[in-house]
Amino acid sequence: MTVSDERAQVFGFGDFVLDASAHELRRQGARIRLQDQPFQILRLLLEQAGKVVTRDELRQRIWPSSVFVDFDHGLNNAIARLREVLRDEASAPRFIETVPRVGYRFIGAVTAGSETPVAAVPDASGMSTPETRIRRRRLAVAGAAIGVLAIAGLYAGIASRRPSDVRPAPAEAPVPSIAVLPFVNLGPDPDDEYFADGLTEELVTRLATLRGLRVVARTSSFSYKGKQESTATIAKALQVDHILEGSVRRSEQRLRITAQLIDARGDRHVWSQTFDRDGGDIFRIQEEISLAVAEALKVTLLDSDEYRIRRHGTDDAEAYRLYVIAHAHLLGRTKGSDQNVAKRLLEAAIARDPNFAAAHADLARSYLRRVSSTLANAEENERLGMAAAERAMALDPELSQSLQARANFQFWRYRVHGDYEAHIAGETNLQRAIELDPANSLAYEDFGRAILWHEPDLAMSLLERAIEVDVLCTFPNVLIATLHGNRGELDAARKRCGDLVARNPDARICSMAVGTLETYFGNFDRAIPLLRSIENGVGGPARIQLWSMYMSMGDPAGADEWLDFGKEPFEKSLSDAARHAAHGRHDRAYAVLEQFRREHPDSRLLDLPAARFALLAGKPREALAIIERRFPDLVKGIEPISARNVLPAIDLAMARLHAGARPEGEALLGQVAAHLDGSDALRLPMFTFQRARIHALAGEADAAFAALDRAYEQGLRTVWALDLRPQSYLYVDPLEADPALAGLRADPRFARWLGRIRDANSAQRQRLTDAQNARAV
Repeated sequence: MTVSDERAQVFGFGDFVLDASAHELRRQGARIRLQDQPFQILRLLLEQAGKVVTRDELRQRIWPSSVFVDFDHGLNNAIARLREVLRDEASAPRFIETVPRVGYRFIGAVTAGSETPVAAVPDASGMSTPETRIRRRRLAVAGAAIGVLAIAGLYAGIASRRPSDVRPAPAEAPVPSIAVLPFVNLGPDPDDEYFADGLTEELVTRLATLRGLRVVARTSSFSYKGKQESTATIAKALQVDHILEGSVRRSEQRLRITAQLIDARGDRHVWSQTFDRDGGDIFRIQEEISLAVAEALKVTLLDSDEYRIRRHGTDDAEAYRLYVIAHAHLLGRTKGSDQNVAKRLLEAAIARDPNFAAAHADLARSYLRRVSSTLANAEENERLGMAAAERAMALDPELSQSLQARANFQFWRYRVHGDYEAHIAGETNLQRAIELDPANSLAYEDFGRAILWHEPDLAMSLLERAIEVDVLCTFPNVLIATLHGNRGELDAARKRCGDLVARNPDARICSMAVGTLETYFGNFDRAIPLLRSIENGVGGPARIQLWSMYMSMGDPAGADEWLDFGKEPFEKSLSDAARHAAHGRHDRAYAVLEQFRREHPDSRLLDLPAARFALLAGKPREALAIIERRFPDLVKGIEPISARNVLPAIDLAMARLHAGARPEGEALLGQVAAHLDGSDALRLPMFTFQRARIHALAGEADAAFAALDRAYEQGLRTVWALDLRPQSYLYVDPLEADPALAGLRADPRFARWLGRIRDANSAQRQRLTDAQNARAV
């Protein structure tokens, strides 16, 4: 049977019916629009229900290679569209299961020519049980996430044809581009400025939905707020050919909004209009401005474009006003932004319109900021934030911000509770969020940050896409610098951050990123001045690293200057633990951290340093209990080994070895070793050192010392708080006391190796002292 077979065929599954002869997919009698390629894939899967349909078969049947070369992109997007329509999730499929690197299988019950559903029976290529599907998730992540790479390519119009097959297509006209500058507030009320900012962001969002128009994202546009720059200068910096600017004046219940579109290439006005309306007409004004811009730029509008332009989420003008003011506060677009004000206004907007999905999504982000910045009421903030995200999803599952809100809390559950399945679900939701709004630069950024340590290549692509959308954004550049450093490309990381600081001198976080990378590679004389210069603004993270470097250089007096890590309870406890560790009191350090964990049972911040000190204090069972609670899916074998969990995985294996579970410990060490020996391992000295730890635990002394020498040659110089920053696990213990290296300490080679590090660090300390003295003169 072929896909082009014209015999009448009807397949029923769940509450769906696929009628092949009518080329229709129906759900409970209602027809669902589905493009041809997803339809043909679904038909083929149904015809072979229970069997694996390979990627090669799909290529041959549906994508002739002579026409469509970029097959992977097209297939992944077609599968994503199918899952969206069928309400199926890659992480927990009801219908379509991914068989990693092979193809797909329909696993639901199917009726074909009868009314009785027939359960799909897997073929000999593999069982299809819930248990095996959960385990496949760790492999399916790559397949699910690769679809995101297709998004940027497909929206950029990637389509490749061989010259021998088709005639060259005529050159396409360049896509018009535009930046919406912050509308100027002309009213007396300070809240009107937030309203003007919110109006600007809404116009950016509406225009960004137009497929034939490139719109610069919010961050880049707002970087010019209040600045007296020429239109040509701004357009050149933002890489656009048009500028939309305007003003807003509110007076009681009246609105006066002026907007003008400027062609920056010739510095001429293309269109302008003044709207003098009632406040309730704000939605119509936004629509009219967006449609006028589209017409002026000769952008062809599809029906779906007009629908998105006219969509505003609420009919309550006051709820909308409260929302846009809150949004400006939430994202820090205006001086004096206040997160508490944002939360209060969002709650007021929701009180006026409980069905305002965007307000619920923003409220979820507000709670996420609270739960990630303070321990106070952490469990309650997490519960309320997740509830707000789910409410947004229930109200509007096609809103990009709804999916983004849910995904961010799913990533939070993974980071804090070790729920790997939540991480997989978060990837799926953010992929869909980007599909719905390819101009949502924050979604690319959130996605890239979430997978930074799991899938660095994909993270790099997502973050570069965020920058394409939002030219002057800051944090994606910082994360890309980190990825370059993780690959051992330190010069590229320095250049990335140097270019960013040249554009934005306030990009303090970039100095933190480069300082951290310099620390990784043992360049303390570069790292310390950087981190000292930003310590007042960054706080604890910079202070802990400075303490670590001074301790590593054998300067405990210099380290004491930085031993106060911060005012938060966890920072105070960590400072106390570091103080005890500096004097070899590892049992006391463990007791301090355990006391914090008892007093803050909802926090996971100090779990890993507590487990490490438990091992140092000879308490492997206590360490095992802590890590098992912190990484449940790693313990179960559901979460794969990645750069994010290498360090706790080794400690977990070590705890097992010392707690009497030797076979399990050795098996886990083998998995970690395979990762570190593979192509996906990060090229950082500290990860080479982790390989030495595994060799030492396995009793392979010669291999351990060879790995230690490689780590030294790569730049390993940190012998205190070695693994401090990669995943923010907050280790503050000395390398010399590491129980993994116990079998090496009696060997003279270990003392020689430590001596090399101390000599190198002593030279660095002298260079820093000389530089300080020179500045004093």
